[in-house]
Amino acid sequence: MMAVNVGKYKEIEVTVPKIPVTDEDVENQLQQLLLQYPVKLEKNGPVSDGDVTTIDFEGFKDGAAFEGGKGENFELGIGSHSFIPGFEEQMIGMKKGETRDLNLTFPENYQAEDLAGADVVFKVTVHQIFENKPAELNDEFVKAFELPDVETPDDLREYFRQALAEQAVQEAEASAQTAVMEVIVNNSDAKPSEKDIEKAIDRQITKIRMNLLQQGVSLDSLLESQGGSMEELRKQVREVAEKQVRLDMALLRIAEIEGYECTDEMIEEQYQNMCIEHGMPVSVLKERVPAEDLRKDFLHRRAASLVMKHAIIHYTE
Repeated sequence: MMAVNVGKYKEIEVTVPKIPVTDEDVENQLQQLLLQYPVKLEKNGPVSDGDVTTIDFEGFKDGAAFEGGKGENFELGIGSHSFIPGFEEQMIGMKKGETRDLNLTFPENYQAEDLAGADVVFKVTVHQIFENKPAELNDEFVKAFELPDVETPDDLREYFRQALAEQAVQEAEASAQTAVMEVIVNNSDAKPSEKDIEKAIDRQITKIRMNLLQQGVSLDSLLESQGGSMEELRKQVREVAEKQVRLDMALLRIAEIEGYECTDEMIEEQYQNMCIEHGMPVSVLKERVPAEDLRKDFLHRRAASLVMKHAIIHYTE
């Protein structure tokens, strides 16, 4: 295998934007916080989207009540999609004390086979209607969070301003590293094999799958619902995967040029750290994570650190 020519990798110069924090940004953060702690107030008007109701309900199929279809003093948020499609929507406009028949159809894939796709009637009575109002921003609300030196609304504003400023710095630094690594890739003549690209695509797909699972979503189900296919997804991530492989090859070459090494002892230390972090035996980790992968990852990170240390970064606002 021919050595990768990486070209210039020190004193790479890039310009990236640094987004300033505005008063509007701070107020938006405050409003989001207030909405997370709503005050539930009883209302006399009709049910509307976003309200919380207390209801009695009973479901009937072919005129007969069915098992599991009855509830009393049940708290239902309108718009929560807790019930079958149409239930909450047909409650909109109901008033306190009103009883209404809701004509609905269970989904075809409903877990109870005797109800799947069935036409039913739910008799619903509304007992109470509440609307959620954002919490009031005052000293009492602020002190409840027990943040250091934050006791008033103005203190909380300053707290958010500093937090947003730190976030802006982190995002700008991340953008700078992305821009610098883009130059590294463009400066190199790395030509990955198709096998390495396919492996990188597999890793990208796995990452997507895991991120979706954390949100309770199956990748296969999502592709099916969107009319997509795994083949199309692999084509979509190919460019990113190939660029990552080229970057990894360039960073390994930089590490080689700089004389960096990753000894067996250093690899063992990484396994020990992973053991503590993930709570898994080292023996299991060694089966799942090859030592060569740890070696390459260590050299990638060290080379990237060197490149960023010598990079010339201009931040603009």
